[in-house]
Amino acid sequence: MNDVIREQLRRWLFCFLRPICVLLCVSFSVHGAPFAFLANNTNQTIDILDIASRAIVATVQLPASPTRIAIGRGNKEVFVTSEINKSISTLNTNSLEISNSMPFNGTPYAIAADPIRDRIYVTDRLRNIVGAFDTTDYSKIYDLPVGDSPTNIVINATATRLFVVNNKDNNVMVFDLGTRRLLATISVGNSPIGITLSQDGTRAFIANTESQSISVIDVRALRVVFNVKVGHHPQAIAHDPLRRRILVTNRIDETVSVVSLNSRREVIRIGVGLAPTGIDFVAGHREYFVVNEKGSSISIINANALNVTATIALPRATHAFGHFIMQ
Repeated sequence: MNDVIREQLRRWLFCFLRPICVLLCVSFSVHGAPFAFLANNTNQTIDILDIASRAIVATVQLPASPTRIAIGRGNKEVFVTSEINKSISTLNTNSLEISNSMPFNGTPYAIAADPIRDRIYVTDRLRNIVGAFDTTDYSKIYDLPVGDSPTNIVINATATRLFVVNNKDNNVMVFDLGTRRLLATISVGNSPIGITLSQDGTRAFIANTESQSISVIDVRALRVVFNVKVGHHPQAIAHDPLRRRILVTNRIDETVSVVSLNSRREVIRIGVGLAPTGIDFVAGHREYFVVNEKGSSISIINANALNVTATIALPRATHAFGHFIMQ
């Protein structure tokens, strides 16, 4: 075999085998380290970012433009709503393929995965309901009537409580998932959107966009215990239990507010990228990851120093909300 043919064969093998190797490596190691799942509305994909290497290691084509995602129990699946296509898709995190896509009778928006059962909960912002679905066969189990424009939902770690943020009613509904009974309707600030639970499940943090505030709910007492002013148009919240603080993305200010839960006040604002929306905390790395939707980037904030230590450029404008990092 002469040198020219050998070189051509080497290049052909490299081009042919490299994508297969990349896919196999990602599929094998996707559960071994934190990965961020970033929804892209513009080209109907999800980019998968390796937190350790700060690199996008895979891009998965979706059947439709994604709206919100939820990481399933055991990190085996990622569920994706599409408000435009009126559907819910399931991404298998082992094969990195879409294993199921089902039509949704309504307008699916926010989604939460049950941490105990094979079940997901999806809000319909137009019909003002939350639908519960069995993920083994994707049959609907029941609907819960909720308030006007349910924009976000979250489930506690024991799967006993469901929290629904009703944007136009300025309240949060709390349901008992065992009895499906409404336990409380709690008034918060104007135009609430983001919600996060504390790690121990005793507090719920609500971002009120028009009030430019955070409402903190005592989950046992089912009432607001205090409110904190933050930046302009707060969106999403990340909780750091060790340092007893929350970080809040302020979309219009292009900042992140740091709120001390001890002093109950904002202690600092950190400049980030253009239109920050999602934020998630990786405790093992002691870092917050802020998705700047219009900036096509991620700002990384050190949990101790409270400054931006790195910025990851993304290939496209991306959207993230709730817990988008698989840990």
